Amino acid sequence: MKTERVALYARVSTLAGQSPEMQLAELREYAGRRGWSVIGEYVDHGVSGTKESRPALNRLMSDAKQRRFDVIAVWKIDRFGRSLRHLVNSLAELESLGVSFVSLRDSLDLVRRLGGSWRSCSEQSQSSSAALSPSACGLAFAMPATKVARWAGPDWR
Repeated sequence: MKTERVALYARVSTLAGQSPEMQLAELREYAGRRGWSVIGEYVDHGVSGTKESRPALNRLMSDAKQRRFDVIAVWKIDRFGRSLRHLVNSLAELESLGVSFVSLRDSLDLVRRLGGSWRSCSEQSQSSSAALSPSACGLAFAMPATKVARWAGPDWR
């Protein structure tokens, strides 16, 4: 059986009193339990999750395009991004590259589940006539409805 190569992504919003080490420690432990080989840690310090362009995230996605790893693991989905459109588009891009995605705290494990559902969700997000809902993309199971609405933002179409 092939050992999965995993990239860990962590983000903290502010530099004052926040450290990504707790996120990374849990991700390292999780990767070890899964028998994965951690090939890199990508960390954004003091960068808002609402920004789609972040230095470490940009490197992560560039390395994904080069197939340097098989899986991206994040501590919590809002560390990866706070925009539903960005998340769905990123997951669709990762799926097209053959890179899986895991969000530890949200119990979202797409290592064996990536496929047509994310593709159709991404296509739906590109359509201006269709309203995109978190539940349509399979995200509601990971968060209570109140958090989904807050996480998705006021205009997540």
